[in-house]
Amino acid sequence: RYPGKLYAARLYQQLISPLHAYLVPVKRLVIIPDDELHYLPFEALEDAEGRYLLQQYAVQYQYSTALLGKNKLQQPVAAVLSFAPFASQGYLDSANSLSSLPASANEIRDINSRMMTDKAATRQEFLQLANHFNVVHLATHAFADNSNPELSYISFYPGNEASKLYAREIYDMQLDTTSLVILSACETGAGKLVKGEGLMSLSRAFAYAGCPSIITSLWKAEDNTTAFITQRLHYYLGKNETKDKALQLAKLDLLKEPNTDPRYRTPNYWAHLVLIGEYHSDHKRSNWPYVAISIMIILLGYYYFKTRRKRS
Repeated sequence: RYPGKLYAARLYQQLISPLHAYLVPVKRLVIIPDDELHYLPFEALEDAEGRYLLQQYAVQYQYSTALLGKNKLQQPVAAVLSFAPFASQGYLDSANSLSSLPASANEIRDINSRMMTDKAATRQEFLQLANHFNVVHLATHAFADNSNPELSYISFYPGNEASKLYAREIYDMQLDTTSLVILSACETGAGKLVKGEGLMSLSRAFAYAGCPSIITSLWKAEDNTTAFITQRLHYYLGKNETKDKALQLAKLDLLKEPNTDPRYRTPNYWAHLVLIGEYHSDHKRSNWPYVAISIMIILLGYYYFKTRRKRS
């Protein structure tokens, strides 16, 4: 059950309402949270009419104003490298208990990707391939160690100690050609709160490794709703939407989908996924296809008219 409605309305009045006069022409927000606000998905805040902030703005987050405008221009979304190591079965031994994630296979299906599922989704494959793809999508298990952030990890097949990728190892990776990492695993955006630094999380490790944008999870994710959102996310990225807008539209699709169980429409099932990273202006859609078609029609018309005059 979702107990946050009252608090969401109260926080909206405190954090958003004082800015209304400045936000009238605005459709996209970049939020740099401070201290405990790092734990808050602003999209779940509700105005006096009960509308989520998600329904009014595309929202993304950043660690610092110093990072704004520092990244290279966004590349079009091309090939995606995706991992779903627990699509068919989980893993259990004396030290680890990881459930299967049956929806994770659907999560990465039907996208322009190189898919690694079950036995193919190993830690070694990730380390070898990650920096050769524009987008990396990890649909797996993760663990956030709030006392020692460097011991937070992501699990690959089979799920034992040797298949864990720790945050300290991610810090040493080179991901400068990867423009987006999607971490649709539990608590990849959670971690130890360090004053003046923010959350020391797995997503922070990927940013340090050179990836300018990370979609991450603030708490334990529900398998089916997460799969639905990320599928729609890839759809909108393929339509050349900016990352923040694509994530907003994907979540709105979940709320509008008539087959969505009403229990899954509350923020605890969709607000966990947030975008941290670079800001880009709205993409300019090219008019050249329409110009080219117009020129072709004119030339065909001219050719037809000239041919007809010669015959007559």
